[in-house]
Amino acid sequence: MSYLFHQPLLRWAMVGLLSMLATQTRAQPWSFGILADTQWPRYAWYVPADSLGSPLVAALGGDSIEIVSVDSIGGWRNPHTVAADFLHQIHDRFRQHGVKLVVATGDLADESTLDAIHSRATWAQELYESGIGFFPVRGNHDATADVAAEFVRLFPQTQDGIQRAIPADAVLWTDSAQLHPYRNPQALPFAVGTGFSSPEGALGRSYAFQYGGATFALIDIFPGPDGVSLPAAAQLTWLDSVLAARPANTPAFVFCHYPLLGINHTEQLFGSSPVYDTASQGAFIRILQKRGVKVYVAGHDHILQHSLVSSATNPAERIEQIILSGASFKFYPPSVPSVDELYNIPAFGWSREVPLVQDLGQVGYVVATVDGQKVVFESWGAPSGILAGEIFKSGDLSGKWTLRRRWGWSENGKGMRIEPGGSYQVLSDSGAGTSARILWGGWQRSVATRPAEPFPNGSPPTGRAMLIWPAQPGRCGAWSWKRARRPPVRLSFPYGSIRARPGPI
Repeated sequence: MSYLFHQPLLRWAMVGLLSMLATQTRAQPWSFGILADTQWPRYAWYVPADSLGSPLVAALGGDSIEIVSVDSIGGWRNPHTVAADFLHQIHDRFRQHGVKLVVATGDLADESTLDAIHSRATWAQELYESGIGFFPVRGNHDATADVAAEFVRLFPQTQDGIQRAIPADAVLWTDSAQLHPYRNPQALPFAVGTGFSSPEGALGRSYAFQYGGATFALIDIFPGPDGVSLPAAAQLTWLDSVLAARPANTPAFVFCHYPLLGINHTEQLFGSSPVYDTASQGAFIRILQKRGVKVYVAGHDHILQHSLVSSATNPAERIEQIILSGASFKFYPPSVPSVDELYNIPAFGWSREVPLVQDLGQVGYVVATVDGQKVVFESWGAPSGILAGEIFKSGDLSGKWTLRRRWGWSENGKGMRIEPGGSYQVLSDSGAGTSARILWGGWQRSVATRPAEPFPNGSPPTGRAMLIWPAQPGRCGAWSWKRARRPPVRLSFPYGSIRARPGPI
């Protein structure tokens, strides 16, 4: 498994060893998709050119600047500030992946208008008619009171899980480019999820549900139909109760548009900067830690960024956060110095973020697979053509998608971090009478550091992993995150025969 990214910000390798617990009968693995930031601009300032491609000069000198419709530049494929062309292509990818549901983390369109939310709902219809559930939450670009009211009307599944045709008066797309939503009306309606709940004051906007042995919680912090928002701090009691009520050792996922700590923007889940309401930030992290939530998922920054984020008062209070790259026209650069360095170090004297992975300039989405207590995230991307900036033509992404990264965890396992250059021999785990230990290996930054000669005593060459599983009733595995290749892994068991197989989990 590789980390693929453009900026070398990986400061730590994350290594997880699965606890070895007896495996009983379990449900089949299933997958869900995650999308962020599906915006498209309405207008752009454009410098027209003559037939030879030279910029036209205005009468008073300087370039002649026109304000043009961006949708017209791209061939009328992204109506009403919605990135419909990217959505259409990504929805087809979701069908190929066989996902059961899709979560959208906000900024459903670039403008908070009724036309925009209607167009976004129209393209979500593609998912319903493919038998895929859709569960959105709003972002700061969807934050007006009228859109809040329409959000609840257009997406009633946030309260009951029933995926149904959107109201006829909300169907809105342009057919100038002959780009039409995928249609299969006989698929509707159908139900996805059970146990829906919302905090008082955000009915159908913030919500939680269960599906396939997993719990999902989506947090909306923007103004409701009455113009009044429900701050994240006021939703923590509800969130804690939702997470506490789920069965033990089952995965849970928490989503919001705003990160807890951004890489480009300063605003965060609890306020306008990382130093705002640090008490609630700490309470949020403690809830996720206590309830065994392994990752917090956000959007907003248009950069794939995976980090460890700590509270402002205790480095041991820490969660993993992943910010998604999005599928829009915007590709932000990371702030330099980082938001963490600009705010947290002056305020608290130390850094609250350990960056693990960063990937720039990709139109992206995530597919997460739940296999009992094991969860694997796969980040997929297609190049936008730029690392940072804006694009005005969406383009055909077929044949350009690549698996950018794969990582995950086990609910009954544990994670550890190793500094670059560190040894893996400190890693071990045990459970149910079975133990696993790394006997040889260490962090290396690239394949170029791989020694040319074979390793002594018949050890496999560095970069090769042996995943060894005992016979029933025990089951065991060892796996690692690494930028280049895996180290050798040798496991021993106190009972039964074993069988070995190389390759990824």
